[in-house]
Amino acid sequence: MAISSRDYTEKGFMFYDRGKFYRFTSGVPDSELKRPNGRPPICPLPDRSTVRAFTFINVATCYRNPSDGKIIYSSIVQFDFKLKIPNFMLTTFVPRAIKAWLENIQKYYNKNHKLLGLAE
Repeated sequence: MAISSRDYTEKGFMFYDRGKFYRFTSGVPDSELKRPNGRPPICPLPDRSTVRAFTFINVATCYRNPSDGKIIYSSIVQFDFKLKIPNFMLTTFVPRAIKAWLENIQKYYNKNHKLLGLAE
């Protein structure tokens, strides 16, 4: 199974305070699509095989540990990798009840994604 490349476009802000670097970002919806009045996309995809993944939120800190001088990086991220789970993985690794739950979620999403404002 080949997986196409993923690309992210994020907006956010960063700042440094009291020896710590802070980073807060989220994705830019539809950043690869043409904008109104024919304006170019905010950030076009690098090529046709690339899929624009979406970051809902990314919060990170980075600082140097005073005791040993090592760099500590912590991050919490929620994103949509936009990757379908192959059937061989579902049948091999996922219990039947979870597989049924996932199929129901996918059916609901496929039926309602335009109403939810998440259309690709």
